[in-house]
Amino acid sequence: MTNLQPHKLLVSGTANYFPHIAVLIKSYVAFHRHPTIFIITHNIKDPNDVAIKELKEEFANYQNLEIQLHYIDPKLFVSWGVDEETAKHPHMLRLALPTLPYDGKVLYVDVDTLFTNNLDELFTRADDFLQGKSIACCPDVQDIFDKFQRKSPYQTDILPPKFYELPFGTKGNVYFNSGVMLIDLEKIRQSPDVNKNLWQYYMPSIFENGKFTNLDQTFLNIVHFYDKSLISNKYNFFAFFLTQTRFFIDFDKWTNYEKALAEGKVEPPLYPSIIHFLTISPYKAWDSPLVDFQDLYNFYKNQTVSEIITKNVEYYFKMMINYYNHYRYTPGLIDFGNYDKFVNDLTIEKVSKSVGLFSKPWSVSPIFLLTFLYRARGLRKFRHKGKAGYDIRMQSEIEHSKNNFIPIKDLAEK
Repeated sequence: MTNLQPHKLLVSGTANYFPHIAVLIKSYVAFHRHPTIFIITHNIKDPNDVAIKELKEEFANYQNLEIQLHYIDPKLFVSWGVDEETAKHPHMLRLALPTLPYDGKVLYVDVDTLFTNNLDELFTRADDFLQGKSIACCPDVQDIFDKFQRKSPYQTDILPPKFYELPFGTKGNVYFNSGVMLIDLEKIRQSPDVNKNLWQYYMPSIFENGKFTNLDQTFLNIVHFYDKSLISNKYNFFAFFLTQTRFFIDFDKWTNYEKALAEGKVEPPLYPSIIHFLTISPYKAWDSPLVDFQDLYNFYKNQTVSEIITKNVEYYFKMMINYYNHYRYTPGLIDFGNYDKFVNDLTIEKVSKSVGLFSKPWSVSPIFLLTFLYRARGLRKFRHKGKAGYDIRMQSEIEHSKNNFIPIKDLAEK
């Protein structure tokens, strides 16, 4: 490590996820050369476990990176007021962060993410992103489901009573995805009880009835309802927007994207810094039926850090642009967390009219074509019936990936 103040990142996982953590870190190294500490919270009791040894060995000779591992005993969360079963859940591991010997700002990332661009600015301008709040985070799609689908997750999910005491689903109140969070540790360590950190303070009241949907994410949304700064989804971009937008653009015959882009009919692509391979995808990058997703993952898996750093950051950025363009994912690079554009003051009637059978392609954002977000109505619903359901979309994505497959290492050289 150099004398530069290192970036600090947090990732959590069990032993079977350690190989994926290694790939995640390698993807980070591809886009960053700044000294970095990766804090890893885990539940492996044996410090000599093979998973720990292999992870340490993977990065042992890279001077710009320091791996700090911390075993988290579930008894910690039991002492904070959580039942024993919930306390053992792997998703709880990251919530131990305030007890660890770090200070300043820490970027948390889920293990099912990959870095796809440089994000040094989150560290060099952390205060600008945090805006005085404890965390900076990105919107989820729950509010879109709530407003534009017949069944709202806020009605069908199992949620704690505290959730319903807050105005989720109303204008200006955003449900965020906790897969990427910039955290101000000093603020998290403060609560109404001087002897407790913020997360510790709220655990007993929120977990009083045990587990609930999206466990830690729901907990964090309640705790930080009034204490979060929302940032662009370029820092937490959901992978399904790539594939689903490509499918619906083809299905609805929206052609000539490049022409529409040149004419300013669509906004320029938002190149992500982190892609999040959520379960809704429905697979992670490492077990996806899409060969291009797996290839992107394996590109890092099959290289050593020494091999990765032989190329500069610009090389990997160009590689990703070529990747999006080749698979025709570029139209899906949309900042879907822009609520003024995609949620607020919109009705399903307005959305349906804007993408109806007689509407002009590219007169609105292609995000409105995605019927799993904005339900189809009228003639468009009839046209989609039996032709654009989940299974059909998945099969189309698999075939598209297979038929257009070019190894990403070759795309990087284009």
